[in-house]
Amino acid sequence: MMYALLTGYTCLAVSLAAMAVVMIVNGDPDASVGLAVGFGLFALVFVTLAATLYRPLLHQGVSEPLQR
Repeated sequence: MMYALLTGYTCLAVSLAAMAVVMIVNGDPDASVGLAVGFGLFALVFVTLAATLYRPLLHQGVSEPLQR
């Protein structure tokens, strides 16, 4: 359950940051640089947290040979 929620929030954060940047680039009157930076930091935190959480699952360590 934790992996699904974190993945969902990470995708939400990245999409909000991208939307804020696109709004600024397109000259939207409701765009705010502060919100874009805030959502960018929010996205960075969640991407880092997700990478840290998923790292043990994706780590392919070198297994030691069998001892006989």
